[in-house]
Amino acid sequence: MESLARFVVHRPKLVLSVVAVVTVLHGYYARQIRIDSSIDGQLREGDPEKQYYDQIRKTFGSDDVVVVAIVADSVYTPGALQKIDRLTQDLRKIPAGCNGFC
Repeated sequence: MESLARFVVHRPKLVLSVVAVVTVLHGYYARQIRIDSSIDGQLREGDPEKQYYDQIRKTFGSDDVVVVAIVADSVYTPGALQKIDRLTQDLRKIPAGCNGFC
C-alpha cells in the first residue's frame, strides 16, 4: 500500500491523466446506457402475469399508476376518514383515460 501511495505522490500528473482518461471513457459509454423501466420489458411472453398485465392495460388504457397518501396519526379518526372520502369522491370525477391533461 505504501508503494501505491508513493507512486501517487511522486507522479501526480500521470495519475490525474489516467483518472481523466478513464473518466472520459466511462462518460462516453455511460451516455449510451438506456433504462427500460417498463413492466412490459420484464415479463416473458406466455407468462400468466404478462397476460394479466396486458388485460389490465387493455381495460384501463395505460399502466400509469397514481399513489395518493394521507399523512395522519391515525387514518381511523373521523377527520382522516372524511378526508379519504372527499379525495375518493374527487378522484371519481376524473374522466377515464384523462392522464391528468383533461
